[in-house]
Amino acid sequence: FEIREWMLRVYNEYVADLQVKSNGRFFGVGFPAFWDVGKFVESIQHIKKLGLKAVVLPNSPGKDPQGNEIVYQDDSMQSCWAAIEEADLPVNFHIGESFADGRGGYPISTMLNFAGLRKPLSQLIFGGIFDRHPRLQVAFQEAGILWAASCLHDAEIAYGSQARISDWKVEHPPRHYWNTHCHVSFMSEPLGLKIIDHVGVDRVMW
Repeated sequence: FEIREWMLRVYNEYVADLQVKSNGRFFGVGFPAFWDVGKFVESIQHIKKLGLKAVVLPNSPGKDPQGNEIVYQDDSMQSCWAAIEEADLPVNFHIGESFADGRGGYPISTMLNFAGLRKPLSQLIFGGIFDRHPRLQVAFQEAGILWAASCLHDAEIAYGSQARISDWKVEHPPRHYWNTHCHVSFMSEPLGLKIIDHVGVDRVMW
């Protein structure tokens, strides 16, 4: 954990320096110390001080130093989300955390990675993170548009059939949170562009 902390700190300082030298052509995304609540808040403040414009969090953050699973919507994480909101830093979730072994590993990994962004989006909505932090902005990067359309569809079904019996009552339907807090990016996606109105043209970035 100590080595990880130094690696990310050095990376953040490097991209901050590159951002300054780019004269407005490059904007860095910082990595906070997501595995430790106290260090998380401190690292967000350091990222903000460096002048970086956003942070990135893993879709599946793993375990903390005590061996407990890190769950974004848990009460223990609220100071972290509050620090991000106070710093006015958009949060990015990105593909690339799932790697399949064996034959066809690379394309299998691609398929799994495109589905991986469902987890943080559902935690943000149904875990009440957006309700508790109404100024939070989130971008889901490089998985295209189609996953968002199907995910919103499924979220609306979950909200309509299960929200009333959930242990956490959300204040709004899923699409409200999407339209208020979320953006999605794509590179080349002809089919996704055909259904862009379902996702929201103002929610999509290239």
